[in-house]
Formats: sequence, structure tokens, C-alpha cells
Amino acid sequence: NGHSNLQWEMWSEEKMKDYAQSRTPLFIDFTAKWCITCKVNEKLVIDTEGFKEIIAKKQAKLLLGDWTKYDPVIGEYLKKNGHVGVPAYFVQKADGTLVKLGETISLSEIEAAF
Repeated sequence: NGHSNLQWEMWSEEKMKDYAQSRTPLFIDFTAKWCITCKVNEKLVIDTEGFKEIIAKKQAKLLLGDWTKYDPVIGEYLKKNGHVGVPAYFVQKADGTLVKLGETISLSEIEAAF
């Protein structure tokens, strides 16, 4: 599992709001166990030293939305933000601005989003 080496919290919109209020940047990962693209992105990007370094440098928190069981709350949030499914990646900047990273991610793209 590409999420084991970092401190991931369960995603919720409340957490996003709380972190926006405390001006804490976020990286948000919506994923599912059956999602092949998710696994590839985890292997190539999220489970790398480079990713860890960006998160440490930006002092960002990590939120994980697990859509393995088609959680309707996550489904609704994704739809609202122009996604029909997973993977979906977002950065929430310290000022609360949401940046959509889409389905394919790269370290440079993630870093730039903060």
C-alpha cells in the first residue's frame, strides 16, 4: 500500500474546512482498492521520497478518501468537483483555495499546486 509511510487522515469536508481555517495546506487523494490507475500513481508518485519531501517542505497534511465501497459522500464530492470516479487528486492551499490535479499526477505538478 502506497500510503503506509506517511500520516494519512480520513477525508471529510469538515476536515478540509478546519485545515483551511488553520491555514494548513492539504494533499487529498481519492482512491479505491480496485482502481488500477490509483495503484500506478501510488507507486510512481505518492510512494516516493520526492513526494514525502514536498509534503514535509510544505508542512502539508494528507487526507485520504477511500472509495472502494462507493461511499456516496465521496461520490457526491467528486461529482461536484467534476470527477466521475477515482483517482482524483486535489491540493488545498493554505488559504483554502482548491487546486484540481486530475487523474494523473507528477511531483512537479503537486509541488507547483501548493
